[in-house]
Amino acid sequence: GDLFFVGTPLPRPATVRARTTVEVVRVPAEAWLKVMRRFPGAMISAESRTLKAAEYVEQNLLTPTEVASSLNLFSGRAIRFVNAVANGGERQTLLCGQTLAQEGSSCDTLFVLEHGICLSGRLHQEARELLPGSSFGEEMLLGISNFVKESVIVNSPFAVVLGLPRAAFLSALEEQPAEKGHFADIIGLWEEEPISGTQWRHIELLQRCDLDFVEALGVTAKVRCYMPGQTVVVQGEEEEDARMFVLVGGVACVELNGKKGPRISAGAAFGELMMMGAMSHRSATIRAMTLCFVLGIPRSGLFDALERFPAERRHFEHILGGEVPAPAANRRQRRGSWRGSAARDSWPCLEGVPS
Repeated sequence: GDLFFVGTPLPRPATVRARTTVEVVRVPAEAWLKVMRRFPGAMISAESRTLKAAEYVEQNLLTPTEVASSLNLFSGRAIRFVNAVANGGERQTLLCGQTLAQEGSSCDTLFVLEHGICLSGRLHQEARELLPGSSFGEEMLLGISNFVKESVIVNSPFAVVLGLPRAAFLSALEEQPAEKGHFADIIGLWEEEPISGTQWRHIELLQRCDLDFVEALGVTAKVRCYMPGQTVVVQGEEEEDARMFVLVGGVACVELNGKKGPRISAGAAFGELMMMGAMSHRSATIRAMTLCFVLGIPRSGLFDALERFPAERRHFEHILGGEVPAPAANRRQRRGSWRGSAARDSWPCLEGVPS
């Protein structure tokens, strides 16, 4: 395993098979991360290689405008305005143990974590984990606050972060004065309705859902990376806790019965019917053509969100043309009748090789 991708959602790029009896020392990822957090200077000697790994990842990330457009803060805003804000942003790479934001320090920037893992917390309090897609600092961008409430430290070999400074935001408002009223309303209601996080409303399945329901659904979502040639899902597979997916970055291809079909790019969603329980098998194979970042939402997350927001059940019943199974019944069904587990990875270079 490559030390520089420890703790990140990148898959194994190859199989290592023993030909004789071997002895192996296995070092868990968390052990490496603890050492790197305690001795962050240890990564400095390998900084050039780490930055090369980060550069490889950055090539497949969304553009700054696409990242800014995904934030709830800019939901429904004119693309020219969002583009002006994003153009003033800066993408940076930090190594494990480095501090992105220090509690109590002055700051006027909104940060979006694009790759890697960070820890966020206050002094003498337990830290919480920040995963790709997390954002923080909306109130600083808006000028509501000018100091950092929680420290943020990198907790993976490296992290890629997009920073959107207040200066770029104010400049964009001067260029697009029609947007001033909208953000004045947000600032006025901030104490009652703070806005943060990434929006999901571009997914057609969720466009008519209540925002609180969508945010509850997002709690269970996970981002994973797929290497070129690796499969996200395999045609015909059954899955115990089936997921729907959103392609966050990169290009993938649809395959039917082994034949290549259309390509899909960032923003595309697939697997909705599997997640809702309307299908028991994957209808097509989705294969990464480039390094892909994919967001997965599990069926268990959907039913947990429906338990909290039962009014949303009618929306999904309308799509399915029938009842959505009750969460408890669905869990019993998963335990009793689903024979498969998570979808297997399929690599063209390993076709015909015994497992």
